[in-house]
Amino acid sequence: MIKCEAEYSSVNNLLGILDYFCFIAFLQKEFSVDKKEYFSVNLKKIMEEKGLTQAHLAHEINTSQPVISKWLRTATFPSEKLLNSLCDFLNIDKSVLDFDLHVATRGSREGSDMPKEKSVHIPFFASVDDFKSKIPSAHMSIDFDFLEKLFGIKYTIGQNYFCFKFLGNSMSPTIHSDSIIITSRDKHIVTGEMCCAIVENTFFIRRYESAHPSRLIPDNRDYTPIAIDVNIQIIGKVIGVIPRYKL
Repeated sequence: MIKCEAEYSSVNNLLGILDYFCFIAFLQKEFSVDKKEYFSVNLKKIMEEKGLTQAHLAHEINTSQPVISKWLRTATFPSEKLLNSLCDFLNIDKSVLDFDLHVATRGSREGSDMPKEKSVHIPFFASVDDFKSKIPSAHMSIDFDFLEKLFGIKYTIGQNYFCFKFLGNSMSPTIHSDSIIITSRDKHIVTGEMCCAIVENTFFIRRYESAHPSRLIPDNRDYTPIAIDVNIQIIGKVIGVIPRYKL
């Protein structure tokens, strides 16, 4: 139900990539799928659902309102940097807004939002440097039912997940060393929930406390709470733990 797939390059991969781009060209020609229109329609829908104005969204991703307006009018498509910032803020997978990625993951969806396969591939990061450069060292292939029944982890299509190995005993008895932490990039965290942060170039798990100042609280009382400041980067919400997984 869980397996680790190391990244690799091969002639077969190259042929697969060429086949994929041929498929994209065919699909766009035959069905007139416009990448900018796909992006615009889905972004409008998400903005309406979240009650976001163009000005608010522009402020959150450090761009201008006219740029957002051009996206929505299908005049332009965002740069890779802005697309990443946009998806991180909205807490969605890039395939929701990028047609090419949507087609690439067509085998795991029925229509636009229902899974055909019963497993999900979650990127595993061996270090903070890998996480920052967005280069996973492997992928965890995990069964949907396994996640929910055994660990109470509910996978949501369209959300952006990653995982890493937790070391140390700062969160014992809740989390033991060598456990795999499954994390959503959702940064809307309330008091008592566990969050993942980067502290001194290390993955860091603590419970969030919205005091003044806000703090990160260990479950192991031998450790000291830490006040959140500019040196601490919260990168997501812990949604589940696979105990002592040997990767």
